[in-house]
Amino acid sequence: MAGSLSQKIQEFWNFVREARAELNRVTWPTREAVIGGTLVVILLSLVLVVYMGIIDFLVTKILGFFMTR
Repeated sequence: MAGSLSQKIQEFWNFVREARAELNRVTWPTREAVIGGTLVVILLSLVLVVYMGIIDFLVTKILGFFMTR
């Protein structure tokens, strides 16, 4: 049992070393790219919120018109 425990510990540390080595090979985006992408997401989200708000308002008014008749 002790042999399997030390083997598991060794496998864990091998995994940690390999993960760190892999993270060093990653090409990370620049700060400007991250900021630009974030701004695009925020802008598109705001546009979608306004669009959905307008659609909701119109559908509410149209259904309200027909429901009160």
